[in-house]
Amino acid sequence: MSNKADAVVIKLISAIKHDMVDLPRTTIQINGIDVPQWLPEGADQAATLILGLIPYCQATDDVVIKNYIRKLADGIVMTQFGDAAHFPYSCFLSSGATWHAYGSDQASAIFKAGNLLNDTFFINKAMLEVNNFYPWLLNNGLKNSFVVNYSSGVFAIGNEKDFEQIAYGIRPMVFAAIDAYIITNDDRYADMAGHLAAWFFGKNTAATNMFSINTGRCYDAINTGNSVNKNSGAESTIEALLTMQRVSNYPAVKAAMDRYKL
Repeated sequence: MSNKADAVVIKLISAIKHDMVDLPRTTIQINGIDVPQWLPEGADQAATLILGLIPYCQATDDVVIKNYIRKLADGIVMTQFGDAAHFPYSCFLSSGATWHAYGSDQASAIFKAGNLLNDTFFINKAMLEVNNFYPWLLNNGLKNSFVVNYSSGVFAIGNEKDFEQIAYGIRPMVFAAIDAYIITNDDRYADMAGHLAAWFFGKNTAATNMFSINTGRCYDAINTGNSVNKNSGAESTIEALLTMQRVSNYPAVKAAMDRYKL
């Protein structure tokens, strides 16, 4: 790392320690759910922060940041509700009482936090999302987002949206399923990751190849059941390429993707 990069990282870590590490563990109730307020703009952003801080912590063994990663992971885990038979099926909410697919890296972040902290509690929590929530999504044509309402001991779905479906919503689930495969060496998770990744190759509601191996481009979205936005922005292409790169590293996942794709 260059001296300039080192200086920027040090500045960023100093700001995190000054502004965020000591935030009190307070909650606010939204739709009957207690939502942690020490997370930066929600669990999805906390997940991104964890994923960025773990390499720094591995390089420096910074105890303050390691403890902060645990604090962030504790907050993300608080957003998990339901089980295999009950909505919202152990998903980690994204922001407030809302789950959205795009950038939903909570499971991967919790897997990696569990590994860093040597704490199976977090790993088991991430496994719940993969085991319970992803099958529900696959069985229901995937989702864009929904709101969770809690009343009288029951969680209910609200403002449910199936579309748009985008690469940035698929990649996080593929990554988390591969994380589960790495941890367990169970081919079920390779199959799940391949099934999810096959979305890029026509295993989607539009029955359309979203990604081109020849050009590396990815279409921007499935707008409705059979309508595709054929623009190809940087985000979509990068997310698709990240997915293909990760899938290619695991032959069992690649084989599953090839089985599922149209």
